[in-house]
Amino acid sequence: MPSPTDHLVFATTDLKDGIAQIEELLSVPAVMGGRHPDMGTCNAHVALGPECYIEIIAPDPEQPDYRGVRPFGIGHHKTARLVAWAARRNNLSQFVQSVRTSGVHLGEPFSMSRITQEGETISWELSFQPESDQDDIHVLPFFIDWGSTAHPASRCKKGATLLMLELEHPESEKIARTAEVLELETNVCPGALPKIIAHIRCPRGEVVLC
Repeated sequence: MPSPTDHLVFATTDLKDGIAQIEELLSVPAVMGGRHPDMGTCNAHVALGPECYIEIIAPDPEQPDYRGVRPFGIGHHKTARLVAWAARRNNLSQFVQSVRTSGVHLGEPFSMSRITQEGETISWELSFQPESDQDDIHVLPFFIDWGSTAHPASRCKKGATLLMLELEHPESEKIARTAEVLELETNVCPGALPKIIAHIRCPRGEVVLC
């Protein structure tokens, strides 16, 4: 059973600027997501299919006193870009135990939530895996299980589709072996630096986001 791409994480220092950049690239409007009280971030979404989307994420200006560490270096990147992505699995705890028997370590699933623009709290489960602290871009995904929560792509405007996801890494053979165990729907290629490359079809034609 494959682990489909659930969403891409596009980090920016300012949410409005990130939204403008993605909307200009894809010619598809973003939909405001909400705030992550525990991470000091806020986000917006652009659908890339029925159950796939881009998460545009930035420091939350309504949490100016946040002192925690935001994930994936959010707020510290000099340029807006893809810094991570999520693959989707149902029964996440079972999947985590299964891949551990194949030598791939995933962290214990834990619950998270955010508050939508409408004030609704939605929740999900996540599982992360360790990567080198030197990797500014996390080419291997974290995993998400939405449970009974409606997928965020269902709230978004249609018009863009993820065609292919490519991963570049100096240790491409190692990454490819892990990707096989995790049943990822990606291509892995050698590259000088870790990089996530998304090929997307949109009203402007086929574009590349990285």
